[in-house]
Amino acid sequence: MRKTLLFVCLFSLFVAACKKEPPVQPEPIYAVVLDGAFWSLGADGYMNYLSDVPQGQRLMAYPNTDKKEKDFPAEIRRDCPNTRDSSVRSYVHVFVERPETSDDADVVPDMKDVWVQEEAVILQAIPVLLVEKMPFVYSIEENSAQFTESPMSIPANSIIALHDKNRGLDYLMVSYRDTAEEFPIIRTGFIPNPHPFFSSSADDLRAIRLYNQSLLESEKETKKTLLDAALALELSPKTRAMIQSARKELDPPPAPKPNVSYERVRIPPMLKGGSKSRYSVNMGELLTGGTEDPWAKKE
Repeated sequence: MRKTLLFVCLFSLFVAACKKEPPVQPEPIYAVVLDGAFWSLGADGYMNYLSDVPQGQRLMAYPNTDKKEKDFPAEIRRDCPNTRDSSVRSYVHVFVERPETSDDADVVPDMKDVWVQEEAVILQAIPVLLVEKMPFVYSIEENSAQFTESPMSIPANSIIALHDKNRGLDYLMVSYRDTAEEFPIIRTGFIPNPHPFFSSSADDLRAIRLYNQSLLESEKETKKTLLDAALALELSPKTRAMIQSARKELDPPPAPKPNVSYERVRIPPMLKGGSKSRYSVNMGELLTGGTEDPWAKKE
């Protein structure tokens, strides 16, 4: 009996050891949105608009589990209509865990089940602020002058997505929102490594959002409020200098006062008064109500 029990125990251990480990669930994919909105999937299969996404918003994409989409790393819903403009698009399943800062003006609450249009989200990338204007090319060539001769460039103070892959010592793979066209589009390519002329600071990103918002405002006081909020953040020196310059333009210094020169004039002794002066004043008579004109010429 004991041998039988021992055999059963050993067999159970052997079977347990031979069991395959459960498959490891893939991790969510970090991503960034350059331009877009949050959507919710309705029971009717339509996407419903929720809210705009702040430019450069960090988020996480759910990993793909559909074998039919093995070439796309994130969960995606193809050819899905929406209730806003009836267009048919592809949407990536994403979630937001928390806002970048607790007092951010662009606070995005926790979202566990939302969607973003595929062309708006950049997977495996982080948002950075490009402080200086940079030349842009679509592909890397052996030509050493490819950047200096490039007809395209990304404007200064642009929020871009820095890709995690294809990073070289002399160049970086990026995506940016090109607003020079009639309809803004997102372009992906390469720029020369701008270090130290880019910032990944959340405060810098928020400040540029506030600055860009101020450019759209017509009321001067509203512009001041937005720029003052930006300057209250912990900013990199270049970002602070740029926003301070914009703020000073709204409050130009007062015009300088005209220069007034003063000259010392010497009064001739004959005009100072006194007992021997023909222009002397009888103070006693004046104090008692006298009306004699002290300047009247005496005959």
